[in-house]
Amino acid sequence: MLHLLSFTGGLAFLCGLNLYLATFLAGLAVRQGWVESSLHPALAVLGHPALMTIAAVLFVIEFFADKIPWFDSLWDAVHTLIRPLGAVGLSLAISQAASFDATVTTLVAVTAGGIALCTHLTKSGVRLLINASPEPVTNVLASLAEDVSVVLLLFLLVSAPVTGFAVCLALLAATWIALPRIFRLVKTSLFLLWKKLFGKVPAGSHSGKLPDALTVAQETLLLATAGPDSCRRLGQCLVSVANHGHCRDTGPTVLALSSLPEPSPAL
Repeated sequence: MLHLLSFTGGLAFLCGLNLYLATFLAGLAVRQGWVESSLHPALAVLGHPALMTIAAVLFVIEFFADKIPWFDSLWDAVHTLIRPLGAVGLSLAISQAASFDATVTTLVAVTAGGIALCTHLTKSGVRLLINASPEPVTNVLASLAEDVSVVLLLFLLVSAPVTGFAVCLALLAATWIALPRIFRLVKTSLFLLWKKLFGKVPAGSHSGKLPDALTVAQETLLLATAGPDSCRRLGQCLVSVANHGHCRDTGPTVLALSSLPEPSPAL
């Protein structure tokens, strides 16, 4: 039972990265007899020809869609519900085939959906950051890296389900540790995208103009809320504005200033 639960949890993690590739490869592993014989009866549903065919066709579509800058983020937005629900559906099918009771089936389904959602949100956030880059090569490399990761991790799950699930949990923990920073970077990217498309600051944000100077109270508040790194970037921006009339780091700096009162004129 431990091996089956580990395989199901690891599969849910992979569904958050690429639902269709993970489903197809899991079905292929079942049909080729790569999985443990004790797990085969419960996982046999994954090897159904119809399920594998649909997963293969959708993976081919996603393979190309996921490598087009900005369209990949739209694709991720559409799949915010599809990937977790797909993981829930697969976990329910496995649980029913394994004759789990209702309580265990529900816990497995909820856990699978949560794991897939966490993985998906991290993936889509990172891809949104990559889309801020003007060149498309990074986007393609990131997509290929995700596909290769799914293949390698699924191979590990098939060979050693418990070890594979432990690796997936470690990766999930690492993403959660990095999630706050990723969220701040995504917020900055959305801010810059809004500015690029509409030429103005979104409602509720700072006016977008850098001050000539900050008061001591504002500097203290900025240091406490945004950290020394933001203060350093702000100082560099103020010097750049004074010397050249502009600052390339305006977007992140304005975000750092968004929680501060309107600054006073230079002293």
